Amino acid sequence: MSSPSTSTSASGSSPGALPGLAKFGCINCREQHLKCDRVTPTCGRCQSSGRACRPTGLKIRVNTENGKFKFTRKQKWVKFPKRYVWIDETNIVGHDQSSPESGTEDFDVDLSNYAASPELASPGVATVPRSATLSQLSSVPPESKHSPGDLVIVNRFVVDDHPSATEQQAFAVKAPLVGIEEPCKWPLPQGTEGHLIRHFVENLALWLDLCDPNQSFQIEVPRRAGKSSILRDAMLALSARHQANTCRSYYEELAKKYNERCIENITKLATQCNPLGLDWLIDHEPRLAENCFAAAIILRVMEEMQESRTLSMDDQENNNRVHLDGIRAYTNSYVSRHKGLAPGTLAAASFWVGLRQDIYYAVMKKTTVKLSLVSALPSKDPYEDLEDDYYWANRAVVHCANVLNFCHGDVANRTPERWDLLVRENENWAARMGRGDNRPTTLREESDFWVPYVRENDDTKPFPEIWYLRSCQVIGMQHFLLASAFLFSNEPEIRMAPSDTVEALTQRIQALVREICGIGLGNKSIAPSMFTACMAIAAFGDLFGRPQDQSAMLIILDQTEKDHARPTLEVQQQMKKAWRWR
Repeated sequence: MSSPSTSTSASGSSPGALPGLAKFGCINCREQHLKCDRVTPTCGRCQSSGRACRPTGLKIRVNTENGKFKFTRKQKWVKFPKRYVWIDETNIVGHDQSSPESGTEDFDVDLSNYAASPELASPGVATVPRSATLSQLSSVPPESKHSPGDLVIVNRFVVDDHPSATEQQAFAVKAPLVGIEEPCKWPLPQGTEGHLIRHFVENLALWLDLCDPNQSFQIEVPRRAGKSSILRDAMLALSARHQANTCRSYYEELAKKYNERCIENITKLATQCNPLGLDWLIDHEPRLAENCFAAAIILRVMEEMQESRTLSMDDQENNNRVHLDGIRAYTNSYVSRHKGLAPGTLAAASFWVGLRQDIYYAVMKKTTVKLSLVSALPSKDPYEDLEDDYYWANRAVVHCANVLNFCHGDVANRTPERWDLLVRENENWAARMGRGDNRPTTLREESDFWVPYVRENDDTKPFPEIWYLRSCQVIGMQHFLLASAFLFSNEPEIRMAPSDTVEALTQRIQALVREICGIGLGNKSIAPSMFTACMAIAAFGDLFGRPQDQSAMLIILDQTEKDHARPTLEVQQQMKKAWRWR
C-alpha cells in the first residue's frame, strides 16, 4: 500500500516546467485572481507594478492507485461552509484538471473570453449575437435559466437556508463582469490613437456637451476611458469615422475595428447579465452601466454618420438605429427605477444627448420620440432660477419632443385641448426668452441674455444673420423655433381655415425656418446647429417656392455633409423632387 506523496518547491518550479517559467503562478497574482505569466525570477505583472514577485510555496498532490484515492488516517480535511457552490469546469478545463500534472493555476480562466461562445454555453441558454448592444440587456428570452457568461456556475446549494432566485442569479452574474473593461496604459504614445482621442476631445465632444455645464463628454468620458475599454473604443471609433468621412478615407478600417471591438465588449456584458438584464446592471454596477450608456451615445453619432445611401428608408430604419434602441432601453429602465435623473451625472448628460438624437430621428423619419420624458426636468417654478440657461435650453428640447409626439402620434390624441396646452407652453418659453411683449415685467432685464448679440435682416439674403454667445442658447432657441413650426403646421382647425389664413400661416412657418437656418449659418462652430437647420429643411423645405431660397437650403445640406459627415443626400433628393427640379 503506497502512502500519499507530496511534491515541494520553494520556488514554484520543477523539472517538468518550461525553462524560464515557474510551474505555478506567483502569490501576488494568485491573491488578486489574475493570470500569471510565470516568468522567473519576476513575472510580468509584478515587474510592471514594481512589486517584489513572491513565488508559490508548498504544493501537495494526492496519488491514486487503481483509479481510487488513498488517504492515511491522519489526513486532514477542509471544512465546507454552509453555503457553497458546485462547479462545472466545462470539457476544456475539466480535461486540464484530470491531467496528473495540472495544478490550481489551471483554474485561473478569463471567463469573458468564453462569454459569446455558443459551444461553451449551458444547454438551453440563448446566446447574444455579436451585433448586440445595450438594448440586449433589457430583453431576455423567457427560457433562459442561467447566464451564458457564467460558465462555471451551475447551481447554488444551501444547507440551512435557500436563497431566492434573484439572489442565485445575482451571485451568478457578479463574478464574470470583472475583466470586461480593461484599463489603458496612459499616457499613449504620439500615434494614431493619441491623435484620434485628441480629435474627439477637441472637436467631437463639443457636439455632445452643448447643454451640459459640466462638459461630461469632453472631461469625464476621456477620464473614465483610461479604465474603460468600452468608452475608449467608442471614442476612437467615432473619431476615426469622422476623419474617414471628411478628410482621411484611410481611417475607414480603423473605424470599423474600434466599433466592432466596442460592440463585442458590450455584447459580452449583455450576455453575462442575462437573465437579470439592465435593471440589475443599473442597481449593482451603476458606473459600468453609465459607461455603456455614454458609449451608446457616442456610437449613435457614428450611426448617424454612416447612414447608407443605397438602402431604402425602411431598411435604414432597421439597420441604423441599433444604438438608439439601446439608449431608449437604458433611459426607460433608469427612469422607471430611480424616478428621474440625478443632475450632474454622466447618465443625465447622456440622456440629454440621447433625447436630441431621438428628436433628430423623429423629425427625419416622421415618427414619435421614444425616450421616456418622465421626470426629465426637475420640478420648479417656470420663472425660478433665472440664470440657469441650461435648464431653459433643455426645457425647449423636452417641449420639442412633446410637440413631435403630438404631431406624429395617434390621431385620436391630437385634440384641440392638447394643442392649446402646447401652445401655452410655447408662449411661456418665448416670454421667458424675451420674445414678444407679453412677458412679465420683472423678466425684461434678465432675459436680455438670450437675445442674440448680432442680428442682421437683409431682404436680399434668404436667411438672417444671427449670432448667439453660448451653445445652449443656440440649441435651445432652434428647438423652440422647430417646435413652433410643427405646432402651427398641425393646428387642428387649419384644414377648415380660408386660403388667406393658410397663406399667412405658411409665411409664419417660413419665417421660423429662415431663423433656424440663420442661427445655424451664424454659429457654424457649433456643428449641431447645422444639423437642426437640416431638420427644419427636411420638415418644411417644400413650403419654399423661390429658387433663391431653395438653392440656399441645398447649400446648407451639402455643406453639412462635407464638413460634419452628416448624410443629407436623401433630403436633397426629396427637396429637389418637391421643388420639381430636374
